[in-house]
Amino acid sequence: MSKFNFLKIIDRYIFWEVISPFFLSLFVYALILLTDAIIRSIEIFITNKVALSLILRFLVTSLPFILQVVIPMSVLTGTLIAFGRLSSDSEITALRANGISLYRMSIPVFIFALLSWGLCQYITVIGIPKTGQYRNKISYEILESNINIGLKPHVFNDAFEDLIIYCDELHPRTNVMGEIFIYNRQKAERTSYIFARNGIKQMYPENHQVIISLTDGIMHEVSEGKQGNFSTTRFQNKQIMLAMPSQEDTDVSLSDEEQAMSFIINAIYEYEQEIKRKNDRIAELKLKRENLQQKLVTRKSKRKKVITDNMAKEQNKKIKQRIENVEKNIAHFQSKLKTDHRRLNKFYIVFHKKFAFPIACFVFILVGIPLGIRSRTSGKSTGFSISLALILFYYILYIGGEGIGREGTIAPWIGVWSANTILMFIGLYLFYKVARERPFHILQYVGWKSVAMVRKIVHYLKKGPKPTAAGNQKQKTTLLFNHSFPRILDRYVSWEFIRVFFLLCLIIVSITIIVQFISDIKYLLKYGAQFSDFLSYNLLRIPFFLVLSIHVAVLIATILTINMFARNNELTAMKACGVSLLRAAIPILVIAMMIALGVYFFNERVVPNTNKLAQDIYDYKIKQKSKPSLFTHNKNWYRGSQNSIYSFSSFDQRLGQYTLNDFLLYNLNERFLPQRKIVAQKVLWDQELQCWFYQNGKESVYNEDGTLVHSKPFDRLQSHLTEDVAEFTQEIKESDKMNRQELTNYIDSLSKKGIDTTIYKTDLLAKISMPMISWVIALFGIPFAITFQRSGTLVGIGFSIFIGMVYFVFYRVGISLGHSGEFPPFLAAWGANILFIFIGLFLILRAKT
Repeated sequence: MSKFNFLKIIDRYIFWEVISPFFLSLFVYALILLTDAIIRSIEIFITNKVALSLILRFLVTSLPFILQVVIPMSVLTGTLIAFGRLSSDSEITALRANGISLYRMSIPVFIFALLSWGLCQYITVIGIPKTGQYRNKISYEILESNINIGLKPHVFNDAFEDLIIYCDELHPRTNVMGEIFIYNRQKAERTSYIFARNGIKQMYPENHQVIISLTDGIMHEVSEGKQGNFSTTRFQNKQIMLAMPSQEDTDVSLSDEEQAMSFIINAIYEYEQEIKRKNDRIAELKLKRENLQQKLVTRKSKRKKVITDNMAKEQNKKIKQRIENVEKNIAHFQSKLKTDHRRLNKFYIVFHKKFAFPIACFVFILVGIPLGIRSRTSGKSTGFSISLALILFYYILYIGGEGIGREGTIAPWIGVWSANTILMFIGLYLFYKVARERPFHILQYVGWKSVAMVRKIVHYLKKGPKPTAAGNQKQKTTLLFNHSFPRILDRYVSWEFIRVFFLLCLIIVSITIIVQFISDIKYLLKYGAQFSDFLSYNLLRIPFFLVLSIHVAVLIATILTINMFARNNELTAMKACGVSLLRAAIPILVIAMMIALGVYFFNERVVPNTNKLAQDIYDYKIKQKSKPSLFTHNKNWYRGSQNSIYSFSSFDQRLGQYTLNDFLLYNLNERFLPQRKIVAQKVLWDQELQCWFYQNGKESVYNEDGTLVHSKPFDRLQSHLTEDVAEFTQEIKESDKMNRQELTNYIDSLSKKGIDTTIYKTDLLAKISMPMISWVIALFGIPFAITFQRSGTLVGIGFSIFIGMVYFVFYRVGISLGHSGEFPPFLAAWGANILFIFIGLFLILRAKT
């Protein structure tokens, strides 16, 4: 009885050993994946006045998908850390000495895995479908509460059918608009061009309406198909009613992962039945083809006797025609059959995914227990690193298997379950070896080779120039340091920091890519894109994810490096030698500044290009959009130079003849009223004169109030357009797809056209302030590392991520306020950095070093 009670205590003890790191790692993983969503939500809250309750509800609906991914990951991390700690403290040895086998010790861990599996299975089967429907409802409420999410200054908004809305100014809080243009074709055979100096947007969610109240404007109306039917209406006040689409119309279709199990099972059954019907139909057609071919052969053999039988020839011709028609039908059904097979594979994959992810909890337990015991000498940080390496290995297998299964190379269920199967056999092998206390021969060999290679690299990096007589002389001290720099201690601190930093960059980028890949897989299914294109798209986003992860990696590396020195009593040794913690942390600040400079140049040279290539693949290969140019977006409307607005149907550059077709131009006065109007069939570029010429059109001139003075037709007229051909062939780029020089040129171009460039000036300054986050966050992290010297690895990581998230929230809030014009660009871009520099210096001065 006492032995039974003793085992019950052991069960509870092991169970709670796993629970603690499980929840801590769950918090860390979830926070990493939620950071981007939190920052974007705060931007929407600030710039668009969306209710905070809607934002919070939307964030909550993102949790089930994240939990589906991170629960198995946390189970593995918790198991590795728990058994690593038990093994390092010789508790595993003590339990074995008391006759408790590894199989018996694993019972509470498998019970924990069973609970985790149940929770994860509930989330995948019930939670995600329910929250998917709820998220669509919240998305509509957010759209309903503020349409600013779609309406932006300097952009021709085409969110409403047959309606284009443009404004030069839009205050996100007051909804006041300035210099407004509206192109309206909602009335049959009648087109309206509305110009107004001011306006205000009013929303009525209960009636699903948005009303734009315009003041001091004019409306030109043209009747299609009626020659000369043109009218002008001057107004002081006018209301434009925009009917918002209902929730049924805007309901974004649920992704396949968000569909209920009943829907997936019914879809599988329907496609199987459809495939069966098509196969039966193809078999019938093939039999019919064989009969016709046999009939043709028979008639040919008879025709040898009667060669001049013209009627027989005609009948043979008809039989051949029927055979061709049958073959076309067979090809048609085979093509449809191939499409149905792809769709069936898609639903089979979704069905099996709902069970494969939760089962990974058991698979990770099988691998985590033996690896945790064998990593006895390394502590929690090694357990955490091993778990992330295993997670990366698992998801690479999973993504590869799913991609192969989706293409139909192997059965879908084999592709989905391949990662679990492979890792399960590895886990069983490791578990058996550890239970029998036998070595991992294969893994040891790989480990020895890896360690030998790492040691060679470390030896090469540490090898420096030979000491000279001059080098042995006493170096002068400076006012900044009471010791020389860099010393052996500086190189040691630098090496430890760099080692942790690069490991963290790899870990954070890997987790982000894996989760992003899994979350974006719905677009692959929705648009039926090639798996290779989707893979290229995600690989090209690695530089962008790397830039985002570097700042968090610097902060975590700073805290973990100092934490490691404290645990190993190295800080005590430094202090005993008269070296303060602040002096020891100088190499970290130097390296952080070098990282900041590296991020700046990387962000200038690499990230814009890879972002552009990734966006091209997403738009033109995955979503299969047509490729726009700077002048052909938003239904070919453009805000040109000399206070003009113009449009054209297409830009033709074949055979070197640059032509704008179906051209319409309005020159506007200071009151934003029409001053001149040009309608031309074509606008041609003259290569010799380097200017544009209107062809076959009509010129209209208006007075100061926008009313017509006179009109006259023309065959050829020189244009005053200042845009050359190069600008028309240039593609649209967003701020993150331009380097600093390109963005500066773009700002100058917009400024010459009288367009407000506050948003782009803020983004330009952010291209310098964003890389500096690495140095600022290291400066800010040093005093916190001093405070939490003895905290555990996971505690340090969790606290670092929390601090990083707070920092980025402040930073993005500043950028959002800069975009809205409430902060000047410099304060918006540099405000968070300046604030945290002062806080960091204040905490450093007060820290007990």
